[in-house]
Amino acid sequence: MTSPEVTGDAPGLLRGAVAAVSLAVMLGSLLAAMIIGGTLKDRSGSLVATASVERVVDRTTAVARVDEPGGPRYRDVRVGRNYPRGARLEVRYWPHDEEPAAETRGELRIPGLWIFGVCAVGFVAGNVGLRLAIRRSRPSSA
Repeated sequence: MTSPEVTGDAPGLLRGAVAAVSLAVMLGSLLAAMIIGGTLKDRSGSLVATASVERVVDRTTAVARVDEPGGPRYRDVRVGRNYPRGARLEVRYWPHDEEPAAETRGELRIPGLWIFGVCAVGFVAGNVGLRLAIRRSRPSSA
């Protein structure tokens, strides 16, 4: 048989679990929004275009012909692996900056600004769950 202390504490354990999960959802949504915001800030003003490798400089750098809107242009590209000459890849570059372009393989794809709405819904749901879990129960008037 179970003791009354153990069965009487079950709602408290459930509330604690709900509070922990709600807090995790809330903080996870906040962290996701910060990561997405930082990624968008880093990419601001950049363009994505196809490029073909013309010359491999070293293990992480290649010279590629980037198909820019104004016509093709040779740029240094930071690559994650050694590409052979003539290989096609997608790169992110900043048109008014001489900073090397970066390969987009393995880059976090952001579907659109609506993703912040998903983070906000998760934050609000976690907040509501946390508030409901820590709310004191009122004694019943039986």
